[in-house]
Amino acid sequence: MVIAVTHENGNVGKHFGHAKEFKLYEIEDREIKDQAVVSNYGQGGHEAACMLMDDYNVAVVICDNIGQSAVDGLQELSISVIPSVEGTCDDAVEAFLNGSLIIQVQGGCASCSAHEDGTSCCGSSAGCGGCCG
Repeated sequence: MVIAVTHENGNVGKHFGHAKEFKLYEIEDREIKDQAVVSNYGQGGHEAACMLMDDYNVAVVICDNIGQSAVDGLQELSISVIPSVEGTCDDAVEAFLNGSLIIQVQGGCASCSAHEDGTSCCGSSAGCGGCCG
């Protein structure tokens, strides 16, 4: 599995769509096997960032802020999102591997509906992504 974290001087970057870099982590058996910082194609914007995530087969994105259009784009690619994370990139990934960070938006739920009646794609009031995975 590959985890991508918005990267800014070793810390979780402030916004997914504005990220100039991402730190990618290759995970095997709940351990970091490899890591690298990659540039966001120099274009910026959530479309370029989503394309980069797809190119590197990212399964989970960890970031601080992310807009709904970026969430939608990642969901279409079956990429899960963990927003509202601060601190170092390495600490964020370790927290995820230890179960301290929970996926907020499950990839692949782009087709979920029924939000107007207070339910999620799974039939609870947790909201989209709250129980999808």
